[in-house]
Amino acid sequence: MLSKTRYVSGQQCHLRLWNDQHQREVAEPVSASLQAIFDQGHAVGELATRRFPGGVLVQEESWPIEEACARTAALMADPSVPAIFEAAFVHGGTLVRVDILERGARGRWNLIEVKSTGSVKPVHLQDAALQAWVVRGAGVRLGSVAVCTLNTAYVYDGSKLDLEQLFTVHDVSEQAEELRPAVAKNVPVLLRVLGQEHPPAIEPGPHCNEPYDCPYLAHCTRDLVPVSHPITELPKLSAKKAALLSEHDIESIHDLHLAPEELELTSLQERVRDSVTRGVEFIAPELGAALEEPTYPIFYLDFETFGPAIPRYAGTKPFEPVPFQWSIHVEDQSGTVRHEEFLSESDGDPREALAEALLLAVGSSGSICSYSFYENAVIRRLASALPKYRRRLTALLPRLWDLLPVVRQHYYHPDFRGSFSIKSVLPALVPGASYDELAVRDGMQAGLAYLAAITTEDAARKAELLAALRAYCRRDSLGMVEVRRALLQKTSSGTLLDEV
Repeated sequence: MLSKTRYVSGQQCHLRLWNDQHQREVAEPVSASLQAIFDQGHAVGELATRRFPGGVLVQEESWPIEEACARTAALMADPSVPAIFEAAFVHGGTLVRVDILERGARGRWNLIEVKSTGSVKPVHLQDAALQAWVVRGAGVRLGSVAVCTLNTAYVYDGSKLDLEQLFTVHDVSEQAEELRPAVAKNVPVLLRVLGQEHPPAIEPGPHCNEPYDCPYLAHCTRDLVPVSHPITELPKLSAKKAALLSEHDIESIHDLHLAPEELELTSLQERVRDSVTRGVEFIAPELGAALEEPTYPIFYLDFETFGPAIPRYAGTKPFEPVPFQWSIHVEDQSGTVRHEEFLSESDGDPREALAEALLLAVGSSGSICSYSFYENAVIRRLASALPKYRRRLTALLPRLWDLLPVVRQHYYHPDFRGSFSIKSVLPALVPGASYDELAVRDGMQAGLAYLAAITTEDAARKAELLAALRAYCRRDSLGMVEVRRALLQKTSSGTLLDEV
């Protein structure tokens, strides 16, 4: 039997759908980060049901489905029930559990699918269209089909969530109707895939990560010999260029000399190609001067933020990044480096304490080094949210110096693998200085770890999460010190690619 999830899986890849049915055990385990995203989605869905007072939840499990369907029918027959949550329907070998089924006028019902996002995406339309097809096929008269998302323009006042403002209900009845013939055609095809004894022969490709990362990718690619420096390492490679290279069976940067004449690479792509094919780093003559731009003391600053789907603090919006942590490594003219940090440990709004500690730490002189424009954006948001500190925070902006464009414009190492993220740059320049041994390894994990830390009642778990956050943020700020120092050394001892 198909379900909402299986239908979307089958639309992405028939092999993914077949694996869901026949060998689920080969899937990658659900990561803590992905589980946190699922949990956030459940919380948003539960909150959305509160917009329908008097609504009743169908608590029966999906298997066996008869009980859930019978309970749904009984609730629909009761005129005192204004809405049903997790209503169960079966049609055409497909089971759906509707997030919200609202009683409408003249015996019709409104189908509402809740998504923990700020906008309606194409995959959401597929989901809603399938549900509408099943529900109508089960004999229900639908008045409308909608997707309910979070309203990213809603500003929480800090007292009580306004659920009417927090959510936006998008009527997608027309789109669902347009997709009805495709759904009717796809369902039998996907059911046949489920019934196959052997897996369909499908090669890995771009579909493995669109619209979702496939949990079977590692299994499907287990026997493939990795391509040395694949063309995907070319920065910002357009789909058109990628298709052209694929037509000529060019998978590696080493084979770009076989590319057709119409292939035009950007200057950065050419730099990456030359560095990889010659096996040497690229060092621009301007690198040294660019690295000497900041003035001492240099404050290497890294922020961590989290963006809860449901706003927690006054003045914030759904998914708005809220800074909760910073780490600073301070380097003086002599080369001495000291470390300072801030990490909020309570569930209260961390922004004012964070800003006050930041202003004290950076003083009034010296460059503030960041890696990307993100720190600039965080400080601007803080200045906007905290009028008391606005003038002093705004005064920090001219002191910011971004190391990322310096690296991107003036240096490349084949081990970057096409990425200028500090997660790629640091280990290439400073062997052994990776993130692999850390419990928290990226910004998304940091945000989820912080949310878990401030909501858990387990003191030991909270301490563990906070320690992991400190280690991660410290690695980022110290990494900037190490990257700049390593590059400064190369300006005197490195090899210019143009001279090779």
